Amino acid sequence: MKKTLIASAIAAISFTGVANAAQGNLSASELAAQMESMPQIYGNIQYAITHNNVDGGDSDIAHNDNGSTIGVKHEHEIVPGITGFLKIELDGIDADDKSKGRGRIKLDEAYIGVAGDSFGQVWVGSDDSLYETAVDKIVNYYEVASVSSV
Repeated sequence: MKKTLIASAIAAISFTGVANAAQGNLSASELAAQMESMPQIYGNIQYAITHNNVDGGDSDIAHNDNGSTIGVKHEHEIVPGITGFLKIELDGIDADDKSKGRGRIKLDEAYIGVAGDSFGQVWVGSDDSLYETAVDKIVNYYEVASVSSV
């Protein structure tokens, strides 16, 4: 139910601007301003292809999902100097096999907060750990490695 509610809210926000533009109620600059104020929907599909070729042995090629995600993030100036923000990101979307992902999509990040010029940021929810944001993305740059002897 929560997924349906979120999807319905995003669809309603998206189609409101399109409907107003289609009726001629908005100028191009007003439509551009409205589009900038909408949440950003983002994502990626990460395919990995593996090829094994063993001399005198088996050879195969396969593809698999390597961490596809979809998310929504938004920020809005509440008053000058204070901005509200939110983010929700889902992973576990197996792009290589649609039967795998049914009912198993996992929450990666979800938080809501406020940022101010005079007090910094305050938010609640779940975010990436310091390890993941500072160390893991540098140290584990190559996600797939193989060893072969010649």
